[in-house]
Amino acid sequence: MIQVGADNSYGHPTPETLDRLGRTGAEVFRNDEDGDVIVTIKDGEVEVSVTKP
Repeated sequence: MIQVGADNSYGHPTPETLDRLGRTGAEVFRNDEDGDVIVTIKDGEVEVSVTKP
């Protein structure tokens, strides 16, 4: 999960960071694009949901 404001002045996350995460196969959730990110862990299973479609 990446906590970032839309159009933030720091430019985070950088394209390089997103590329590196993508190459590892990581699924990236961003609150500026996905809204609230809700992670539920139950019986060893992880479920992620977001508030923006």
